[in-house]
Amino acid sequence: DITSESKKQLDILIQKMKTEKRALLFIKSYCDCRGTDKYNIGLSWKRSKAIKEYLIAGGINPKRIATKSMGATNFVNNCIKAEDCTEQEHALNRRSEFEIKFP
Repeated sequence: DITSESKKQLDILIQKMKTEKRALLFIKSYCDCRGTDKYNIGLSWKRSKAIKEYLIAGGINPKRIATKSMGATNFVNNCIKAEDCTEQEHALNRRSEFEIKFP
């Protein structure tokens, strides 16, 4: 599920994409280190899919949005082992990153 805080940020992104008609968006979604590689790839795919669907519902052409499921990679902290981290630390790694390009 997309949190209410994330929806606020995505609404800002929707407005920016509507203003910048040439802009293309690339979404990379990540997971924390818990779960198998296969599970985490699927989970990060669902995360990027939910975001893409929200943006499309907000009026953004799906041809302007690309996604990539990153799974449990590129941690923003040292949470490589599940037992070594707090829930707050794990939450930092459950994220999506956005790259806007102008062709």
